[in-house]
This record gives sequence, C-alpha cells and structure tokens, in this order.
Amino acid sequence: MKPNREQQSPRATATQWLLRSLSPDFSSREKEQLDAWLNESPENQQLFEELQSHWNALEALKFTAFPERNAALLYRPKTKPSLWLIGAAATILLVTGLTAMMPNGWLGTSRTYRVEKGSRQSIDLPDGSMMELNTDSEARIRFNYWQRSVELIKGEAFFTVEHNPERPFDVQAAGGRIRDIGTAFNVYITSKEVLVAVEEGQVEVLGAEKRLLSAGKQLAYNRKGEILTISATDTKDLAAWRRGQWVFHNRRLEEVLIEIGRYHDTTIRLENNALADLHVSGTFKTSKLYDALNAITEILPVKIDFAGNKEIVLKEASRGSH
Repeated sequence: MKPNREQQSPRATATQWLLRSLSPDFSSREKEQLDAWLNESPENQQLFEELQSHWNALEALKFTAFPERNAALLYRPKTKPSLWLIGAAATILLVTGLTAMMPNGWLGTSRTYRVEKGSRQSIDLPDGSMMELNTDSEARIRFNYWQRSVELIKGEAFFTVEHNPERPFDVQAAGGRIRDIGTAFNVYITSKEVLVAVEEGQVEVLGAEKRLLSAGKQLAYNRKGEILTISATDTKDLAAWRRGQWVFHNRRLEEVLIEIGRYHDTTIRLENNALADLHVSGTFKTSKLYDALNAITEILPVKIDFAGNKEIVLKEASRGSH
C-alpha cells in the first residue's frame, strides 16, 4: 500500500515507508514504489536512511522503561493484533525514539565532521551556535537535553556560541576541556600542546587545574592538561585562517613551515637545523604556497630547491644572492 503523500511532509512520508517496509506483508510492488520515491531526491534518501538508523538504534531501548514506551505497550492486545494496531504502536515507538534522539532529546544526537587538507568548513550547530573547522581537522558533536558537547579530535576550530547557562557548551581537546561563558574562541591542537584563544567573552579551561580566560587572552596546555602559558595576544591574528591568511609575528622558520604544511600536500623541509631558528614576520595567503615561500626567501637568507614533485627544501642562500 503506497503511503498517502498528499499534504504531508517528506519526513512523514519517509516514516510511513519505513513502517511499511518493516511489515511482513511488504510486497515487491511496494518495494518498487519505495525505490522510486527514494530516487526522487537526495532528501528522500537521506530522510529514509536517517529514520532507518534511528529505528535500529531503538533496539537498545527495548527493555528500558520510560513513559512513552509504557504508553505504546498499552496498544498490545491479548489476541492477535491487527496491522493497524501494530502500526500505531510502531509509530509511537518511532516518534518516541526520534524525539529522544533529537538535539534537545534525552539521548541526543551525535555527528562527526571532517575537513580535508587545504579546506575549511562552517557548520551551523543545532542550538544556533557556529563551529568553523580549519584545514585537516576533525570534530565530533553530541547534543542532548542536558548539555552541548564537542570533541575536537584533531586540528583547529573556531566557535561562536549561543550562551545558555542551563545547558553548558563544552569542547574537549586532548588533555583539557573548554567551557563557554558567552564566547567566541579558537582551539588548536598542535603536536605538543593545545592553544585556546578567546576573541569575545570568557571561557573556563578545565584540565589539571581550572583557569578563567577572558577576551584577548591565549592559554596553552599540554596533553596532561597542565597549563603552560597565559598571554595577551591579538586573537584576530590567531584566527586569521578564517580569512584565508597566515599572520606570523617573529615566529621561528621551523614553526612557520609546520604551519604552512598543514594546508598543502607538499613536503617542505630545511636543509639544516641552523635555519630553523631564523625568524619570520608577515602576512601570507594560505592558498598561495609558492607566494608565501618566495616572500620568505626575500626576507631571509634562504632559497627554494625543488627536490621532487611534492617536496621542497629551503637551503641556505649563498652570500650576495639577496
């Protein structure tokens, strides 16, 4: 039986199709109709797969007592149930499960986002907050009735948070946790430490100890959650990647090349360790690898050598070449 699609949302149609597909008398003709509906649009496919995933997840709730489930069980008759009663009970359980798994539900929803090297992505979160992921980054969100949680697995992210003291917004990053207090802030996981910079408002950093960080301040902690440094800084420069820029202030050349390497598939190395301690200041476009390297050769005694298709070596420039 083809679901009635007149004056109903695509989600309602997807729900009806899912319930029909679970029925023991689901016919091959109905299967063809379902396939045709799925092929009408990517939205239909996405909705059906989402509902199917939620339905499967309800197996975990089968033996869990809560009011909506108990209400659904009232539909269980003593005699062999009719199909419409099965459908009614199934619908109640489906709606209950979907409600529980909504961002404001008691189970909540989770999702993982990944950004490839050289890209960045802005993500509207379910509560109205914004997460911007930088190059080669990965984050997992989990939102439910009680809290809003983000795990920054690797890379860098900027958060603009809709403040709600009754529903904390936490970012887990390596050995520490950052809690919003009405904030816009940047979190960057490096190979050695985690950098937290606040552009607006305040955050509470919780690790081996607790620190309050206000606008214009940066904090670093190691993977054990131990605070390393707290300093005043221009947070707009730290989050310059959002404008497609690198901004370096007297940074060691070795650190600059590591930062540049995050954005490009080209390996960049130094000819010797003596060059690592040269210092770089300047603003460069993240998309213009060779422009940045050529600019560095103009301000430092180094030259570019192409060692391979995707390998560059910065070598010491001979005297008189600058």
